[in-house]
Amino acid sequence: MQRHTTPSIPRENAALTTATLVVEAGQRSGARHTARLAGKLGRPVLALPGPVSSTTSAGCHQLIQDGTARLVTSVDDVIAVINEGDDVDTEPETAVPADEASRH
Repeated sequence: MQRHTTPSIPRENAALTTATLVVEAGQRSGARHTARLAGKLGRPVLALPGPVSSTTSAGCHQLIQDGTARLVTSVDDVIAVINEGDDVDTEPETAVPADEASRH
C-alpha cells in the first residue's frame, strides 16, 4: 500500500491567504495552529480575542503576546493590513503588533 503525501489543510489555508484572522481561538485550536503556520510563511496574522478570562480566547491572547499576531479591534484594522500589501512585515517568524505598525 502506497501512502500519498499531501499538504495538511491548515498549511494549505495558511499558504493561500493574504492574511489570517483568528477569532477567539483556544490554546490548542486548529485556528491557532493555522495562524502559526501562516506566520512562518510570512503572512500577516491578526487576532480578535474575547475576554482574558475565557479559555476559548487563550490562543488568541497567546498569539498576540508572543508577537505572532497583531491585535485587531475592527474591520478597519483588517482592511488596513490587507491594503498594506507589500508594506506588511512579511519576514518569516515575525509580526508587528498593530500599535507598532501604525507608528511606521
